[in-house]
Amino acid sequence: MFQSAGHSTAAQPVIKARDTTINAVDRFCYLSSILSSDALVDGDISTRLSKASSAFGRLSKRLWNDQGIRLDGH
Repeated sequence: MFQSAGHSTAAQPVIKARDTTINAVDRFCYLSSILSSDALVDGDISTRLSKASSAFGRLSKRLWNDQGIRLDGH
């Protein structure tokens, strides 16, 4: 069942593109943001933190912990 931000239960929307019915979902990723039917941002924030942590971990292994990299440009 679909819920609006006001937490009142609403009917599942029917969306059609030409002759194809598009299925409604509770959450999906659009332009790297997680959008959900409950209008909460918790899932989006958790996903972004996880991606940032993963990227920083990869940088630690390849850049920050590499003793051969110099900061003075020489």
